[in-house]
Amino acid sequence: MRARRLAVVLGLASLVSAGCDTLRARHRAGEGVEFYKKGDFQNAAWKFEQASKLDPAIDAIHLNLGFTYLQLYTASPKSKQGHDAGGQAVQSFEEYLRRSPGSAVARNYLVQTFVDTNRYDDAVAFFKPEIERPAPSLEAIATLAQIAAKTNRFDQALAWYERRIQISPTDADGPHNLGVILWDHLHNHLDVVGPARIALADRGIAALRKAIELRPHAADGYTYLNLVYRERATAALDDAARALDLAEADKNMKTALEMVKAGGGAKPVEGTKK
Repeated sequence: MRARRLAVVLGLASLVSAGCDTLRARHRAGEGVEFYKKGDFQNAAWKFEQASKLDPAIDAIHLNLGFTYLQLYTASPKSKQGHDAGGQAVQSFEEYLRRSPGSAVARNYLVQTFVDTNRYDDAVAFFKPEIERPAPSLEAIATLAQIAAKTNRFDQALAWYERRIQISPTDADGPHNLGVILWDHLHNHLDVVGPARIALADRGIAALRKAIELRPHAADGYTYLNLVYRERATAALDDAARALDLAEADKNMKTALEMVKAGGGAKPVEGTKK
């Protein structure tokens, strides 16, 4: 499915020459498109590389190389060839973005490639100029947090979410997203137990309460607060403590449902009562 979708993008990508463009470069790129459509990604990459050497000023070739190398990575992600193809996909998307910095398509594919190929350090290097400028990009920081989370770097993800909160303390999205990732981690890591689980849950509860303080009329804050309390309840030391956590969960779930009925947000997810 992905290959078919990318083939359409490749077919539409502009190969109009600029500067020192040559007919040979356009011809090689056209051959690359045909190989890609046939699923022959190795030869497609070879043709696009030839086209790039003939005329590196054709921006679309770098985008097409990114798509093609991503397919080669997907075909064999654990092999050396796949690993190298993943790196070449990253380089190709980065090169295209240097030439066309406003391309949302290329940026989205680059971010997904960082995740798919587990290249967190490359992602940090790419976004470094945006996060080290006098006014750091909140979008870049949030993206790095997401990449860290999706590549199983939980501590780094937390650090990026905390940094986002420090930079923009009055933005409810910061603490809300921190609370959500803490809930997600607890929900998917039942091996986190006892005091460690309670500590993470309390951190999530504090973040979500801050988000609610900043955005009191949104149901989703109460929804996730309910969910975090349910995760906390699984680590309770006794029935009384567990009952208290579940009572808090129910209270917040009730608030969320009432707000939805009143038009305060999307229908909340109740989660599994423990």
